[in-house]
Amino acid sequence: MSTDGEVVGEHGGIHNFTVGQRKGLGIATGSPLYVIQIKGDARQVVVGDQEELYSRTLRVHRTNLISVEDLRSRCE
Repeated sequence: MSTDGEVVGEHGGIHNFTVGQRKGLGIATGSPLYVIQIKGDARQVVVGDQEELYSRTLRVHRTNLISVEDLRSRCE
């Protein structure tokens, strides 16, 4: 499925894909497509262009920054 909801192909299981993956998608559209999102509950792989991969957020859990003395926002 594309980011606008159009079904562009079928797959043999979401376990075969990784977010950011470009090769091995099995579909041709004339321009490179990337895996943007994997919706496990719906068994859908969402694809889009490279610009749609970018994000301004990062969500982490139990991160250990051993080599970082002080962590500051670049927005300060």
